[in-house]
Amino acid sequence: MRLTIESPREGYLYVVDRDLYADGKMGDAMLIFPTRSMRKGNNQVRPGRLIDLPEQEDNPNYFTAKPSRSAPGSEQVGEMLTVIITETPLPLTIGDQPLLISAVEVAKWEKDWGSETERFEMVGGAGNGWTKEEGSVGSYGLAATDSS
Repeated sequence: MRLTIESPREGYLYVVDRDLYADGKMGDAMLIFPTRSMRKGNNQVRPGRLIDLPEQEDNPNYFTAKPSRSAPGSEQVGEMLTVIITETPLPLTIGDQPLLISAVEVAKWEKDWGSETERFEMVGGAGNGWTKEEGSVGSYGLAATDSS
């Protein structure tokens, strides 16, 4: 799986992942972006700039979802991603791997910064690679032509 995110305003991007289970519970909250292993930890966003997670140049350049529990009644049925954009950086120490975040902290973030979102998904696009033109509008493509 890959994500492309565009923000309507300048800020700092954070992505939290939680496993969803058949019994209605959620797993631990893991901050999967930023990490130093993706975009070298740079989580700044601004209007008109697409942010690819992971970047095309990252290795691997995709996320893999794997079931995490198999006990009866608690089978994993999905993943919940929370995308947060803040005006100033959060006081977090990021490393090369995802960071465990307390459920209380994530609930506070969602309350403080919750808002409307839009989702665009290409119909029939599963498994298709990017065209040269699509790839060129990612964050690296824009950085090469963006003068600001």
